[in-house]
Amino acid sequence: MKSKPQDLTTHLQTLINTHADAMILATIEGKILAINDKAVAIFQQPIDTLLGESGYNLVEMDAGERRRQVIHQIITTRKPQILVDHERNRWWKTKFIPILENTKPITTFAVIIQDMTTSSEKTTLMEQNEEFYQRLIQYSTNIFTIIDEKGIIRYNSKNIQNILGRGSDLAPGTNIFRDVHPKDIKKVRKAFDKALKTPGSSPPIQYRIKDATGSYHHLESQANNLLEHPIIKGIIVTTRDISTEKRTEEIIQHTQEYLQEVLYHAPTIFFTVDQNLKIKLWNSSAEKITGYPSKEIVGKPLTELPFIQNIDNFVTTLTKQTKLKYNTPNRLQITTKKGSPRVLALSQANLKDEKGQILEYLFSCTDITPNLKVIGYLEHGESYLLIDNTLTDDYLLFTSLSDNHLTQLLIARTIPVSIFEEIKAPPPHAYLISSLKQTAYPSIATLSDLYIIIKEHCINHHQSIILLDRIDYFIINQSFETVLSTLYHINEEIQQHQSILLLRISSEALTPQQLALLKEEFSLLQDKPISELHLDGPLRVILDYVKDMNAQNIIVSYKKIQTKFKISKMTTQKRLEQLINMGLIHTKKSGRAKHIFLTYKGKKLLIKRTII
Repeated sequence: MKSKPQDLTTHLQTLINTHADAMILATIEGKILAINDKAVAIFQQPIDTLLGESGYNLVEMDAGERRRQVIHQIITTRKPQILVDHERNRWWKTKFIPILENTKPITTFAVIIQDMTTSSEKTTLMEQNEEFYQRLIQYSTNIFTIIDEKGIIRYNSKNIQNILGRGSDLAPGTNIFRDVHPKDIKKVRKAFDKALKTPGSSPPIQYRIKDATGSYHHLESQANNLLEHPIIKGIIVTTRDISTEKRTEEIIQHTQEYLQEVLYHAPTIFFTVDQNLKIKLWNSSAEKITGYPSKEIVGKPLTELPFIQNIDNFVTTLTKQTKLKYNTPNRLQITTKKGSPRVLALSQANLKDEKGQILEYLFSCTDITPNLKVIGYLEHGESYLLIDNTLTDDYLLFTSLSDNHLTQLLIARTIPVSIFEEIKAPPPHAYLISSLKQTAYPSIATLSDLYIIIKEHCINHHQSIILLDRIDYFIINQSFETVLSTLYHINEEIQQHQSILLLRISSEALTPQQLALLKEEFSLLQDKPISELHLDGPLRVILDYVKDMNAQNIIVSYKKIQTKFKISKMTTQKRLEQLINMGLIHTKKSGRAKHIFLTYKGKKLLIKRTII
C-alpha cells in the first residue's frame, strides 16, 4: 500500500527547519504560513498558536509599522530588504526575501532573523539602522510624535510640515493640546488621560487641529504608552490626516440632506421605509394628500398606519423583496384623515449600500382618484367581464388603460382598424382568433395556443393589459366547459404577473347558466354611461384642442391654452377647473407647469359626439 503524501505545510516546515537561522514564511498581509523551531524559540509561543497568526502582532506597534513599510518596498521593488532594530532587549537583523513567480504579483515572502546583539557589526548596523529609521519616518505619510506624561512634545517627525505647513510651531517643548479645536479639546484630553493609565495601544480618536494658515485639519491619532520602556520612556502618537475623507463625508451628507429636501418638497408623494419597516421620510405632499403630518408618521412601523387599506398584504409583499421578482403592489388605497377614500399609483425603488444590500425602500405615489372615478377601479392581477358594450366604448377603455404604461395585447376575431382610427390610437400587438393563416396578423386556432400566447406575453411584459374579444368562437367549436377550464389557467397567469384581462362577450352567445359561471370567475365591469353634459362653446373648443394635442403627443399647459384662445389667466383657470370638475380632463404637475390630458370620460364624450 502506498503511503499518503505529506501536506504542503509539513513539507514547508521540514524545509525551513534545515535553515541555520530563524526563518518564517508569510503572506504580504503578515499571515504566518510556516515557521521553524529557531523562530518559535524567539517568540516563545507554541507553533500551533503562531501558524495563521499575523506576524505584525508578534512585535511592538512601532516595529510592526516598520515591517509594513518594508513589505511595501518589497512589493514595489521586488527586491530583498534588510531591517535592523531593537526588540526584546536585543538587536535583530531581519532579512525580507520576496518569493517571485515570473511577473506575477508578490503574495508571499521569507523572513530570516539573526540575533546581532554580540556581533562586532553592532555599531555599524546601529548606524545603518538609525539612517533607515529616519528615512522610513521621513517618507511616511503619517506623523510620528513622542510626548511625555504631561503632554509635552519630545519629538515630531519632519513630515508634519507636509500636513500642517509648519514645523517649529509644534517643536519639542510645545504642549500637544495647544492648537486643538476648542470643541475637541475635551475629547483629546480625555483620550490622553486614558492613554496615561493604559500601557500599550489605545483606541484611535479623531479631532481637529489648526494649521499655519489658521484653518483646521481633521486628524486621526493613536497613542501607544511606552513610558515604562527603558529607551523610549514616552507616549508614541501615530497621526494621519483624514481631512479629505471628512470632506467627502460632508459632501455625501450634504448631498443626502439636499436630496431629502428635494424629496420632501416634491409635488409627488414620497416616503421611505427601512429594513425594520419603519417610516424614515414622509414628505410634504404625503402630508397634504393624506392629512397626516410628518411628526405623526416618521418613526412609526408601516403596520401601524391604519389609513392604508390591506396593509398586511402590502407588508407581506414588501418583506419578500429578495425572493420574488415581481411583488410590489402598483396601487395603494388609503383613507385620508378627513375620511375621504383615495387611490394612489405606486412606484418603488430600493436604496442600496456599496455592497448592494437594501437599506431603505423608496416609494413615490401619484393620486389617480379623479381618473378612477371615471373608469372605475381596476386592480392588477384581476380579470373583468365587458358584457354587451359597444365596440367603440370597449376598445376606448382598452387603449386608455395603456396610458398607465401597460403593454397591450389584443386577441380578437377581427381587428377593428376603423375603431382605432376613430379614437386616434395606434393598433396594438394583436392576434386573430382563426383557423386560417392570415398575412397581417398571426392566428390562434386552439385553446392551448391561446393559453400559451397569453402566458408568454405575461412573462415577457409584466403588468400588461389584454383584451380578449369573441371567446364564443371557441365555445362553438369546442365546449363551454373546455373554454372555462382554459380561462381558469389564464386567470392564474394574469394574477401571478399582475396583469389585467378584459373579456368582451355578448350575453346572447351564452346561456344564463354559462353567463353565471363566468361572473363567478370574473369581476363584472359594466359600462359607465355618461350623463348628458352641457358644454358651452368655449369649453367644447378647449376640449377638442386638448384631444388633438394629446393625439399628437404635444404637451398642453395652462399657458398654452391661455395663448391659443387669447384669454386671461383667470379665465383660463376657471374654464379648465370646470372641465376638471366634470371629469373630462386631468392634470399632471411637471415642475411649476401643469400638463393637461383628456380623461377616459372626456375621450368617450367626444367620440359619442362624433358618432352622433
